[in-house]
Amino acid sequence: MKKRLKKKLLKKEQRLNLPLVVDRQSRVAPEQLKSLAVECWRIKNLLPDFVESKKYAVLGSIVEKMIALLESAGVEIEDPTGADYKDGLTINVAVFEETGSLRVGVRRITETLSPTVYISGKLVQAARVIVSVGTGGALDGTFHY
Repeated sequence: MKKRLKKKLLKKEQRLNLPLVVDRQSRVAPEQLKSLAVECWRIKNLLPDFVESKKYAVLGSIVEKMIALLESAGVEIEDPTGADYKDGLTINVAVFEETGSLRVGVRRITETLSPTVYISGKLVQAARVIVSVGTGGALDGTFHY
């Protein structure tokens, strides 16, 4: 019994003393991190549709942990929904749509199709969005800013 235990301990010690070899397959490529970040964002945005489900809280917790792990790896996910759109933003606009619920000239990002993703502070994907362009006042005479 002692002989077998010594052998196991020796093998474990040898494994621990081996130099770490990092090859291309063991690294996670920025493209893979970007894809993972986008999918986490999509799941997070779909969660409100499942509020009635018993698994809602569990799934929400899992997604938050995944996003926290991505952030600890230097990945930042930015959803510009609700922000005012200004020329020069690093954003891909899929559609400009007119709306009477915004004041004339106001341009607001009303929907994000995919988020902006940064890895280690570098832009790896610009957000793809829908921008609403104001054409007047609301039917009740009020304006949304």
